Amino acid sequence: MVQEMPGFVTEKPCKRARIHLVFLKGTYLVETNEWTSDIAEILVDISDLNISIRSQFYFLEGMKSYTDSDPTKLETVISTMENDIERESFVQ
Repeated sequence: MVQEMPGFVTEKPCKRARIHLVFLKGTYLVETNEWTSDIAEILVDISDLNISIRSQFYFLEGMKSYTDSDPTKLETVISTMENDIERESFVQ
């Protein structure tokens, strides 16, 4: 299912489909520990999703960077999360 979902999201990029893809990707990667798989490389447009979903996606990207031993990418993900949380706190 997780392998087919990106195609569906491309055809119908609604919020619900993209949220579901983040959940599917996360569940797959956490349960299988396959952080170097093609599934780990699936990108999702999270720009208009809520902070909770964006944070889940950033967690996945951070774990992938950690597993790849890429501290520069990991720092970028952490910085992006911090900025996102700070921006969100101003909105509310």
